[in-house]
Amino acid sequence: MECERRIFHGRSQPTSGHAFTLVELLVVIAIIGILVALILPAVQASREAARKVQCRNNMKQGVLALTLHHDAQGAFPSSGWHWNWTGEPERGSGIDQPGSWVFNILDYLEASAIRDLGNGSDGVARANAFIERSAIPISEFVCPSRRVAESYPQTQIEVPYSKGGVLALPISSAVKSDYAGCVGDVAFVEFPGLWSGPGSLAEGDSADFQWPNDPEFVWPNNSRVIFNGILFGRSRVTLRQVTDGTSNTLIVGEKYVSSANYETGLDFGDNENMYTGFNNDICRSAIESPQQDRYRVQFLTRFGSAHPSVFHGAFCDGSVQVIAYDVDQQVFKAMGSRDGD
Repeated sequence: MECERRIFHGRSQPTSGHAFTLVELLVVIAIIGILVALILPAVQASREAARKVQCRNNMKQGVLALTLHHDAQGAFPSSGWHWNWTGEPERGSGIDQPGSWVFNILDYLEASAIRDLGNGSDGVARANAFIERSAIPISEFVCPSRRVAESYPQTQIEVPYSKGGVLALPISSAVKSDYAGCVGDVAFVEFPGLWSGPGSLAEGDSADFQWPNDPEFVWPNNSRVIFNGILFGRSRVTLRQVTDGTSNTLIVGEKYVSSANYETGLDFGDNENMYTGFNNDICRSAIESPQQDRYRVQFLTRFGSAHPSVFHGAFCDGSVQVIAYDVDQQVFKAMGSRDGD
């Protein structure tokens, strides 16, 4: 028998299925949009949580290197001379070293080959070695919530002092540290703008040269500043001097950087390489409250980070803790001081 076919206005009548109307399609799209809007913050929060864990791990490696330095050398490292100097590979890690505390712990981060670049060389060869060194990323000093581990512009002191005079060639590409040593709970804003530092190795080695942490040193504005933290210019602090307790004393914390200048080198607290001598690129003070990074707002001497609500701080016992931005200021100052003064 021939199959019967139903006819409706000259077309085959569909026997199953249902076509979406425009209204139904718009409703589905709206629901998908709502779901994405609900899920996206959770995804972003999950990614930030992972970045915070990595940041914490990076800082843990750094504070471990600092404690290893103390065990091997009998003291925490110096943080150098002045911002117009950088690391000198021949001069150890104590008060004779013009470079930063970051430079001085490279041996304890399996980065001795980087630290030794330029060792024994002079002139253009030394400059080329320092240029190479300043551009080699080391992930342990970078917070992944802020930027990736690579070199960024160096916009100040491109020709620092070195053995034999100023460096023969400029340093224009620089690795940065998102972590800064704690100088104490004292004013840091005067340094280094009011003091030029030594102009040669011989001058810096002279017993007659006065340094900012010398008791008799007086700033041009007639103020006196004695750094009472762990890492500062020509520091050589031992655990015996940490009378506030190692678990209570901040040694390194994340530093504040304007969010507009993560990659530009134009933040005045982030404009040189991380091996630069004592300055606010690699040292900060606990005298002011920490802040979350803000767009086009510079705080040159404060701790802070790109993380919401909290930043990481490493303590002299090797622990890494989260510290809220709204921490009581007196409590935070006490963290920054090694001896309660």
